[in-house]
Amino acid sequence: HTRLLTVTGVQTCALRSGAVTILCDKDSATECGKIAAHFKTDFKEIEFKARNRNGVLFNKTLLNDSTPYKITAYLDADTLIVKDFHRLLNAAEDNEFVATQFADWTPKTSIIEKRIREWEGITPIDKALQYPVAINTGVFAFRKDSALMKNWYDMAVKGEKFFIPDEISCQIMLP
Repeated sequence: HTRLLTVTGVQTCALRSGAVTILCDKDSATECGKIAAHFKTDFKEIEFKARNRNGVLFNKTLLNDSTPYKITAYLDADTLIVKDFHRLLNAAEDNEFVATQFADWTPKTSIIEKRIREWEGITPIDKALQYPVAINTGVFAFRKDSALMKNWYDMAVKGEKFFIPDEISCQIMLP
């Protein structure tokens, strides 16, 4: 299996038997080229469909369009890997899409509930408010054929004016 590790705004790395490929947008090509050279990895520039506001957040909702790999794991640039994350990749293989829990929060945590309620009138939110955990899209994994990934961008742009539209739209879509 080939798996993709994505890092927001700067680089995307595919893990394949120890090999790494860094994918980035044009604006990050110089920095990513230096990172690739330093770590002796492959490097490829790709074109993202960035929007003016929250561009990086929207780009990660489109990773299924860019990844040539069956299983993809995404990690925000501020994520530090301290343990093997194959459990995340295996869960994505079995479930199409998996996201990590945001601390010990639930959709009833006041700040999360407030963010979900902003979407009232745009899409049904009742099931999202009943979901057992609040999710963090700073770390997620998916199969290339994931239904959520195929529809995530279109949902996220509906909340473009809201804070973290990628994360809250995903929270709404998961149920």
